[in-house]
Amino acid sequence: MNTKGLSANTSSPGQQYYTIDRTIPSSVEAYDGVIGIGVDLVQVSRVRQAVKRRGDRFAHRILSEEELKGRPENVALDLWIAGRFAAKEACLKALGTGWAGGLAFTQVQVRDCGKLELSGHALQLAENQGVVNSRVTLTASGDLVAAMVILDG
Repeated sequence: MNTKGLSANTSSPGQQYYTIDRTIPSSVEAYDGVIGIGVDLVQVSRVRQAVKRRGDRFAHRILSEEELKGRPENVALDLWIAGRFAAKEACLKALGTGWAGGLAFTQVQVRDCGKLELSGHALQLAENQGVVNSRVTLTASGDLVAAMVILDG
């Protein structure tokens, strides 16, 4: 397994996650190049409706416990979920897979609006493609949240 740029995180009992290092090396030669780019756009109002209909079940389907606990108090739950949802979708688009083949929302975790933690099949896909670095950005305006993910080798 190529673990260059990956660091193990075993904070969840029974599960092992790897954090993709966001640091940019001092030389361009350290990169094999861009492996994938993913972009996603989410309407906050649609997430708000889903939260009203399904309550905590919807939030727990999309977010890990750690992501739920990491929400700042001054950020509305629907906006928080919409941003994480968009980032997760963008990540899987960058991997070229979408949600097929046994992937779950909680296999892609967004940390500090810039780090991705992958587990399970999502981690296997990233490793198989040689992903060692990720860049994630989120932006919100009105009823929309956009995310962009760049995966480097």
